[in-house]
Amino acid sequence: MRIGVVGGAGKIGKLRIETIQECPDTTLAAVLDLSEEAARSVAGGAPVFTDLKRFLETDMDAVVVSTPPHTHEDPCVSALKHGMHVL
Repeated sequence: MRIGVVGGAGKIGKLRIETIQECPDTTLAAVLDLSEEAARSVAGGAPVFTDLKRFLETDMDAVVVSTPPHTHEDPCVSALKHGMHVL
């Protein structure tokens, strides 16, 4: 399963990325964060984005949203509209 992480450079996002990378059945498809530099530091070679629209154009099956709760609506609804599972 190909999984993207929104807010990957934050504390919880980093934990989610580690879990995805450790699981043999998953691939980190992309990382979205406000800071491109911070996202690159945790992405392990996966594509990095600062723009939600471009992030969602990546070939992935699911998105993990790891941002503060008050910012969840836009990435969650947008990912669902793209036919992705959202965690």
